[in-house]
Amino acid sequence: MRLLWPFRLQTRFFALICLLAFAMGVFFVGVLYFHLQQITDREAQQRARLILEQASSVQAYVQDVLRPRMYAENGDRQFIIEAMSSSYVSRKVMRDVAESRDVIYRRVAVNARNPDFDPNKLEMRMVRYFRRHPQADIWQEKLTREGKQYFYCSRPVVFTQSCMRCHGEPRNAPDRIVEQYGAQRGFHYKPGEIAGVVSVGFPIQRTVNMIQGATLSYLSLYLVGIAAFFGVVQVLFKRLVADKLKRLLEVMRQKLPPGSGGARDSGNHSSPEGRADEMEEAITALETMADDLGEARRKLEDYAQNLETMVRDRTASLEEEAGERQSDITLFLNILRSLHTSRDSEELIHEIMRLVGRRFDAEATTYYCTNVSDRVFSWPHREPVPSLPDRCMEHVLEGEVIYSGRDVFIPVSSTEQVWGLLHLRVKDDTSLLRTSEQVLLALGQQLGVALENMKAFFDLMHSKRLLESIFEGISDPLMLLNERADILLANRGGQEVFPQGGENLRELEEILGRYEPGRGTAEGVLGRAYESGVPQEREAILAGGRSFKISLYPLPAADQRSPNLAVCSIRENTSEKRMLAKLQRTEKLSAVGKLASGLAHEINNPLGTILCYVRLLQKSLSRDAAAHGDLEVIERQANRAHGIVRDLLDYARPKTEQTASCDLQELVGRNVALFSVQAEKKKVALYSDSAGSLPRICADESAVEQILSNLILNAIDAAGEDGWVRVATSYSGETGRVYLEVSDSGPGIAEDQKHQIFDPFYSTKDVGQGTGLGLTVVYGLVQENGAEIEVGTETGAVFSIGFRVEES
Repeated sequence: MRLLWPFRLQTRFFALICLLAFAMGVFFVGVLYFHLQQITDREAQQRARLILEQASSVQAYVQDVLRPRMYAENGDRQFIIEAMSSSYVSRKVMRDVAESRDVIYRRVAVNARNPDFDPNKLEMRMVRYFRRHPQADIWQEKLTREGKQYFYCSRPVVFTQSCMRCHGEPRNAPDRIVEQYGAQRGFHYKPGEIAGVVSVGFPIQRTVNMIQGATLSYLSLYLVGIAAFFGVVQVLFKRLVADKLKRLLEVMRQKLPPGSGGARDSGNHSSPEGRADEMEEAITALETMADDLGEARRKLEDYAQNLETMVRDRTASLEEEAGERQSDITLFLNILRSLHTSRDSEELIHEIMRLVGRRFDAEATTYYCTNVSDRVFSWPHREPVPSLPDRCMEHVLEGEVIYSGRDVFIPVSSTEQVWGLLHLRVKDDTSLLRTSEQVLLALGQQLGVALENMKAFFDLMHSKRLLESIFEGISDPLMLLNERADILLANRGGQEVFPQGGENLRELEEILGRYEPGRGTAEGVLGRAYESGVPQEREAILAGGRSFKISLYPLPAADQRSPNLAVCSIRENTSEKRMLAKLQRTEKLSAVGKLASGLAHEINNPLGTILCYVRLLQKSLSRDAAAHGDLEVIERQANRAHGIVRDLLDYARPKTEQTASCDLQELVGRNVALFSVQAEKKKVALYSDSAGSLPRICADESAVEQILSNLILNAIDAAGEDGWVRVATSYSGETGRVYLEVSDSGPGIAEDQKHQIFDPFYSTKDVGQGTGLGLTVVYGLVQENGAEIEVGTETGAVFSIGFRVEES
């Protein structure tokens, strides 16, 4: 209806009538079309059922009359297909009928004797339908084939007991059927089985086309008739109604005074689009006349009021003004309350806009931020943001209130700066607000002071959060202490390493000590730091063997009444000390290796001479000479010295990076089996423990065998009689390494000996029982293959070596 508003009365009237008539025509033509479709469908159903009944009658005649008679005449084993097969006879008869009437007739069965009568996709869908719905006796549907519409109707083919002679088992069927069609197709059906359908299809495309043509013809005739009818009605309406209304409006325009809001100005108040039709203009003119008469009457009544009524009105006006001042005071108190309850400046601005809007009964309130950002806030939120008038900011800087129509712009400022602009859109005009301009200026100043205080508060909170984030971002323990070493503040690292009531915290308090100048107490690092006024440092080993570097920084007191505080920074240097010890050990081994290399070459020559002369003497002496035993002792000790020299040369030989790989589990199994005999002689249980399938390791096979042999032999010697030695392998997904662990039930390794066990010639065995080079060689081979070795003590000594995994 709104789309027709700009047109005149006659145009709108006929447009609506045309739309209504066209809708009715389309409705009745649609009803006609669907009615004809239903008639066509019913007729097609009747024709299809008639043909299906005819086919059923032919088939029943063959089964009930013709076939029994042929059996009676020719015997049970004689079967004439052309006269006794119900399927053959019904197809033959109905095919002639279907061809003469342009009808598609098919009788099909699953696994039919003649493959031509196997069901196609559509017929197979019919068979599946009757199998899912055994109670159904008919299926019908409209289909489109080759661009033409057909109506299909079908019935199920159900095998009965009388059909089993020809369609049951082949051995029971007549010989003629088996000879002609074979024993594979058309048999093995069961009574009650739905194995096929009889279908009839009628072409209905021509009927559909006729219905569509008839429908379009009726619609065309209807439209032509309606058009003629509308032409006559339009002429009559124009002469009888429209022309007379125009004459009436011309008279009203001439009689009404200008600016009275009547027919002359009706376009501005009678329709939403600024244009009215003739009838609305007439109604508007009459309403204007009635308003003018009522206004005149009201003026007469006002003039008739007496002086007492005027005094009463003035008193009410003064009371209203006093109420407004009371509302202003309430508004300022609410603004102060909002400053304490708001969580941020945005919430404060929204709350103040809401209070101001309700106080002055404004339609909308807007705040323009000009100091920190260019954001604009509005209340209610759905209201559009009005544009600022020209030269608005100049007036704001001068502290002036701007009035523009129904809009009022109030500068928001504090003593030091201008914060923004507050806008009010009142419902009527701004005349009432002009009398309260001082209140509006005070409101802007109060809002500016509130924003300034809010900004100062949030700047302070931001600095606090920044310091907290820096404090918590330091991963090392960081704490604030008082004179008695009480922890006033600790970051997350300090809380994790030194939890309340933990052993680490008690040891730390003993190291720090306390400072009490009133009692003359200055103990520990804390006392020295306060006494000297300079930072203090100390290293300490706490629970678990972890090493820490403790740094203490005294903070100067602000005044005499302020407590003495100190910042305690603690950094764990356990890994650094381990790395330094490892580096020192490597440097020491390197120096010893160079020395051993020179000595080995000097010792090898005399050893070779001694062995040579021993063999000469053995050959020159008789077999029963007593000197043979002494020569064997010399030869054995010389070979032992030669072995020591060889180990020294292997240790001192320059190492190269190994790129070979091997199977650690296989080597462990081989070496455990190799040394098991030696372990049994010493009554030591030697066994292996594997964590399952392990990846190949990056290490030389001979080096790993030498590592295993040295560690296993040392473990067997340390375990003693009735002891045990365990060789375990495992894989760690966290480090990505395969670990070899050799442990025993011996006495273990003392803590003060752990840093010496890899030194050359260091041994805890009795004199003559070891060379002190076994673990030295192990350490060198571990470093050569890029592995890591760690030593610990549990039940006995535990050696753990982590090998790198071969990259796939």
